[in-house]
Amino acid sequence: MGYDFHANNPDVEMFYLGGFSWPWMLSAGVGLIIGQGDGLAPGQYFYQPDESGFDPLANDGYHVTANQAKMMVAALRGLVHVERHKRRAWETLTSEERSKRQDSRLQHIYNNPVREDFVDKAEAMANWTERSGGFRIH
Repeated sequence: MGYDFHANNPDVEMFYLGGFSWPWMLSAGVGLIIGQGDGLAPGQYFYQPDESGFDPLANDGYHVTANQAKMMVAALRGLVHVERHKRRAWETLTSEERSKRQDSRLQHIYNNPVREDFVDKAEAMANWTERSGGFRIH
């Protein structure tokens, strides 16, 4: 299941994100702008419904206002900056240190970088959101 983003600005084309990258962006801090965040259990989240009662992860037409979209741009750009910095730091680690940090028994104590394509998608989302004038998520 992916996500289609429909801009309020009629001159901006639709934007698409896969089913894992949008939830990651929200969980990484972008969701705080719209009152969405991780819950207590894995896969659980809390959210503030939009004016129609919609959920930002349910593909039901959740509305992000123009003001919220502007704030999301800043959060997305910050996320991209931090993740790219983490990736550069990761590249300096020895293969032994990387293996240790990826060990399933220890992974929860390290903040390893995410997939590079997720970071590229976050950057593309920031660029699109900047022109969107707000949007709906389907």
